[in-house]
Amino acid sequence: MARPKTGLPTRQKMCLTVTSEARENLERLSQERQQSISEIICQYADQEVKKLNRKQGKKGDKA
Repeated sequence: MARPKTGLPTRQKMCLTVTSEARENLERLSQERQQSISEIICQYADQEVKKLNRKQGKKGDKA
């Protein structure tokens, strides 16, 4: 029997190379937050894009 569909968009796969220290840090965060490393990276990327959008919006308002 097939797995039920979640209705969520399919996720794209990405191969990421990090230092051993970065991996240890990500694994520690993952255990502490009870989230996957993928979820942590997605949240970080979203936060950074929001910062960029705010910066660009401010620059656009001044011009």
